[in-house]
Amino acid sequence: MVSIARGAVIDEPALIAALADGHIGGACLEVASVEPLPQESPLGDMQNVIISPHSASTVDSENAALTDLFCEHLRRWPDGRPLRNLYSREKGY
Repeated sequence: MVSIARGAVIDEPALIAALADGHIGGACLEVASVEPLPQESPLGDMQNVIISPHSASTVDSENAALTDLFCEHLRRWPDGRPLRNLYSREKGY
C-alpha cells in the first residue's frame, strides 16, 4: 500500500491492524494523520512500513537547494564529516 494523500484519508488503526496481521504486506507512507508521526505510533517501529518525509509542493529554487544539500551530504558521508539539517526526534523536525 502506498499513500501520498492527506494523512486523514487513511484509517491508521485499521492500517496498523492489517499490517500486523498480514492482510497488507507493507506500506509506504509520506503522510500520517498526525505529523510528525508521534513516537508512540506503532507505524514508526513496524518492519514492513517505510515512512518518508512529506514535501507537498516545491518551487524550482527549493528543488535546487535540496539537490545541493543531497550532493553535499554525498561528499561528506564517506569522509565521516558531520551532515547538515539532520532530523531531531526530540524536536520533531
